[in-house]
Amino acid sequence: MHANRSLSVTLPISRRHPPSRRDGSALHSMTDSQIEMHYTDYTPPTSDTIQTKPFPIRGERANFVNKPHVIAMVGLPARGKTYISKKLCRYLNWIGINTKVFNLGEYRRHATTAYQCHDFFRPDNIKAMAIRTQCAKDALNDVCQWLESGDGEVAVFDATNSTVERRQLIRDIVVCQMGFKLFFVESVCNDPEIVEQNIMEVKVSSPDYANMKKEDVLADFMLRIEHYQEKYQPLDEERESDLSFMKIYNTGEKVLVHKHEGHIQSRIVYYLMNIHIVPRTIYLTRHGESLMNIDGRIGGDSDLSERGHEYAKALAEYISNQNIQGLRVWTSWLKRTIQTAVDVKAPQERWKALNEIDAGICEEMSYEEIASKYPTDFAARDQNKFSYRYPRGESYEDLVARLEPVIMELERQGNVLVVCHQAVIRCLLAYFLDKNADQGLPISDELPYLEVPLHTIVKLTPVAYGCKMEKIHLPIDAVDTHRPKPKGVTIVKPIVYGNVARYFGKKREEDGHTHQWTVYVKPYHNEDMSTYVKKVHFKLHESYNNPNRIVTKPPYELTETGWGEFEIVIKIYFHDPNERPVTIYHILKLFQSTPEIQLGKKSLVSEFYEEIVFQDPTALMQHLLSSSRPITLGVWRHNTDFEALKESTMKDIMEARNKIRLEVIDLKEKLTLAKETIAKFKEEIAKISKAGGTYFSSRRPGVEFAIGALAAVGAGFFTNPMDVVKVRLQLQGELEARGSYTKIYKNTLHAAYLIAKHEGVLALQAGLVPALAFQVVLNGIRLGVYKSAQRYELIVDKRGNTDVLRTTLVSGTAGCLGAVLGSPLYLVKTQLQAQSAKSIAVGYQHNHSGSWDAFRFLWMEGGVTALYRGWNANMPRVFVGSATQLTTFGLASDWLRSLNIFPDRPILLTFLASVIGGSCVAITMQPFDVLATRLYNQQTDANGKGTLYKGLGDALIKIFRTEGLTGLYKGTFPTWLRIAPHTVLCLVFYEQLDQLYSNFRTRPN
Repeated sequence: MHANRSLSVTLPISRRHPPSRRDGSALHSMTDSQIEMHYTDYTPPTSDTIQTKPFPIRGERANFVNKPHVIAMVGLPARGKTYISKKLCRYLNWIGINTKVFNLGEYRRHATTAYQCHDFFRPDNIKAMAIRTQCAKDALNDVCQWLESGDGEVAVFDATNSTVERRQLIRDIVVCQMGFKLFFVESVCNDPEIVEQNIMEVKVSSPDYANMKKEDVLADFMLRIEHYQEKYQPLDEERESDLSFMKIYNTGEKVLVHKHEGHIQSRIVYYLMNIHIVPRTIYLTRHGESLMNIDGRIGGDSDLSERGHEYAKALAEYISNQNIQGLRVWTSWLKRTIQTAVDVKAPQERWKALNEIDAGICEEMSYEEIASKYPTDFAARDQNKFSYRYPRGESYEDLVARLEPVIMELERQGNVLVVCHQAVIRCLLAYFLDKNADQGLPISDELPYLEVPLHTIVKLTPVAYGCKMEKIHLPIDAVDTHRPKPKGVTIVKPIVYGNVARYFGKKREEDGHTHQWTVYVKPYHNEDMSTYVKKVHFKLHESYNNPNRIVTKPPYELTETGWGEFEIVIKIYFHDPNERPVTIYHILKLFQSTPEIQLGKKSLVSEFYEEIVFQDPTALMQHLLSSSRPITLGVWRHNTDFEALKESTMKDIMEARNKIRLEVIDLKEKLTLAKETIAKFKEEIAKISKAGGTYFSSRRPGVEFAIGALAAVGAGFFTNPMDVVKVRLQLQGELEARGSYTKIYKNTLHAAYLIAKHEGVLALQAGLVPALAFQVVLNGIRLGVYKSAQRYELIVDKRGNTDVLRTTLVSGTAGCLGAVLGSPLYLVKTQLQAQSAKSIAVGYQHNHSGSWDAFRFLWMEGGVTALYRGWNANMPRVFVGSATQLTTFGLASDWLRSLNIFPDRPILLTFLASVIGGSCVAITMQPFDVLATRLYNQQTDANGKGTLYKGLGDALIKIFRTEGLTGLYKGTFPTWLRIAPHTVLCLVFYEQLDQLYSNFRTRPN
């Protein structure tokens, strides 16, 4: 596939997009008149340009043999019609016949409301009968449209079709109107046990019976069957002798076939005569690792490797442990499968049909050897792996045909273990797993790349409408023989094309020509294009003798004489036939465009830069594109300095882009300011328009502080459990080298679990009272100061955006003030949260009985000095946290407002800005948080001095030396889990409380 990118002298950048080489429906970008002008000579049509009709028109179809087929099911409900339909569809798709099921029940459910009860199917329910008839017509219409479009070959109409009248309607539409072939398949079942089993296994899960009890489903469905039986008319060879049909009695006990016609109907009859519903399991496995596998070679008939023999023993042991009743073992005729199954205790049978795909002349070669020796074949197989046939070998398409008898026998058998090969299992899996339906892709695209590793058992268990797959990998190493589908390769080849023209000085008398010119295509880099270019076709003006000129080797150029300018079509062909030619259109330039014409003084050059982009080239083309060699050992130059041209062009583009960007920013700012002004005017107008009341809009002093305190209490209550977990993780392994201690708490979740298990769930709220009191002091001051400064525009710039420096100073200072005043509360909170059961204790245990006991103990120990122990450790923690939190919250809010994504949802904007702010806090504040926790919780001596740390600097040095940098980031995840929600809740609560207060204050008296 190509996409061309070009750069020229006269037009700086132009783009050309020839059609894809793989898309047959792509149209040329030229107009009809252009095509007529440039291609008056006749070119035989190809499959790339002509789309043939998939089927003849209706009037012609009656005389054709290979017609589309409609398979119409017949039978009472719960007789396995849908099971047969899906099995048949799966089989026909597998053998290469494009098939689709049209289920009438789905049309009926789409056309009606929720299913009520069996009364809908009563023969005397006229309204319901009309709906059901219309649904049948709609389904048949879709069947005919799908087949008429050429997309499909066989349509399966899954419905009861239980009356002669309905079957006649189908025949009139399908055969008489459309000219398709029609074949009925009736499932007759008189065994009540099978019917009841079908209802209980399949119908209870039907959308009709959602949320209904099984016994109610059974009763309702049996009544539905009775309604159908009132009008049921089985297929009869005398009454409907003109129809082609088959009847299957009691899931295959007896089969009646009447007037089947043609190859497809014969295949259908053969297949349906072999399927059964007896529960069974099919085990598929590749042979054990072989010697050829180790060498990376395909095919052959080598023995197992040492690990392959180990797998054979493990396979036999696994099968023996499963105690599978009536198991049979099938192998191919190749030694590696026979050796793999030798120890399995069950009757064994060899199938030549199970032999590996025949690689022909490539047998026992590696893929590298094939690519080197047969590059064309290697590339062709990558291009279409399903249909490619090895020389004197097989394709996957051949293998599917070879395996059809195996499929038939597998459908007839009970429990079977099949030991075979990679390509064979791919084909079998494509059938049983219905890859065509699962992937929504042609089976030919998916099948050859199914991954089937060595030493793995694939267990297939047929279920109601499909097959359940389970992979059991036995723990024995093996080489990986899977070769994935090539994709995602892009190769760019830059070229230069144009012409050079020289003026004669006067007209030539014999033909009036004034110029000699040369048109050319050459590589941009110093490389030989002939390694991948097969030929270049120059299409000249028709006034020239033989206007079609072909150049097959470098230099790809053509010299002529003339007197006028015209368009030259340049078509480049490649050695790989899978690559479509690239077409370039060049205007022959003879005369200068500038007024300073200097005839005969200098040759005129019109030169262009172009890039041919090869997207997902074949392996052959990749090899050719990467094998080019230099043309000359000297300097490779062009008439035009394209690098300088590119640089100047890009400079102009960037200048224009920056100018536009600045203008857009300016316009956005003006628009934002206008919107804010309009909003303020609207608010004032709304206030004035309300008559009969006095409004109190002034805000009383201290309100921001009170609202901030309330918001922080609400947030602290919900996030305190993560604070407890964080403290435990921060104290774990205190001043111990990493890896030298046993981790009691493995992670955040494990810590929460252990605390709840050993101390009770309420322990996750340890220290809640001083924690909430600390939140009141800290955030009451912090948010109060921040919101007051924000309200009076002390922390915004002239444009109304957040000023980072001012916000940092204001919020950080306010946070420090709150931290100092609330330090005793934080001290008690930390010590209470560190207390734990002895079995999971970390850090020093103060053993306070409660908050009041902790305050009393500290007061008695040292009065105010003891209560304010470690206050200096909390200041940098809170300063960094407050500055980061509120600054990033303000910046994030401004950014989100500029995006205008939540213009009418301020709470969502606050939520997202809070998440961003909280995440930034968790990263920047964590080291200081660890230091504060350690200093607050450490044991003190008789003089009230810490026994582990002398102060903030000493704690930082000791932690870093013993625990490393990671010691300062212990408990980061619970910190984030606490900080982010705390920030969100705190700021969201503040906004909501503030809005509530504003609404209260502005209400009329």
